[in-house]
Amino acid sequence: MTESAAPRRRKARDRGAWEYTPTAEHRAVVKALVANGLTHRQIANYLGIARNTMLKNFRAELDTGFDTVYAAISGNLVKQALGGDLRAQIFWLKTKAGWRETTRLEGPSGGPIPVAAMMIATDDPVEASRIYQQIMGK
Repeated sequence: MTESAAPRRRKARDRGAWEYTPTAEHRAVVKALVANGLTHRQIANYLGIARNTMLKNFRAELDTGFDTVYAAISGNLVKQALGGDLRAQIFWLKTKAGWRETTRLEGPSGGPIPVAAMMIATDDPVEASRIYQQIMGK
């Protein structure tokens, strides 16, 4: 933190310890750092205060910082989807409406696909290719 943004502290009355007093600037910084994905420990280190002090003084910012970015990104995604962006539409439908892409392979009568195994007894790749093509009818 810059010198001007250093936390203001006042002496606690009976304990002899310093008590932290958050500023409006610190509240905005905490909300922005949460929105950018920093952990509580990283934010406390950035502010130069203990994690418990941060949790005590910045509960609202810690709880709503992520929500602010989530709402902005979600709003932008919906705007793009409604504007005709096919990728945004597909993404939204998959993540919010439960759509999914599936590939189902079925054999005769909906059963499993029969698999035939064969062994070509040659070390010559040209000969193996010729035999394979004969078997496959090519």
